[in-house]
Amino acid sequence: MNRAYYTSTISEFRESSPDAILGVMTRHHEFDLVELQRNAWIDQTTILRRALAPFEGSIYLEFAVPRMGKRIDALVIIGSVVFVIEFKIKKKV
Repeated sequence: MNRAYYTSTISEFRESSPDAILGVMTRHHEFDLVELQRNAWIDQTTILRRALAPFEGSIYLEFAVPRMGKRIDALVIIGSVVFVIEFKIKKKV
């Protein structure tokens, strides 16, 4: 069972086109894909590609947390460090 919509090394993630990443994520999304979600994924991909440029490791987008029924926007592993990243993009307060 694949726990993430998108799984890759950071270097492969940086080299992949944003449209290819979005396509993989969309294929694994089980619900209607609304424009707000699609745009959030595009923004997240742009931000992460820039932020992770100097690093090597692994990235998992929309990672399902076992037994919680929740998804993490991004799980990044660099060396022995695990980063859990949640985005709040264009959220109106």
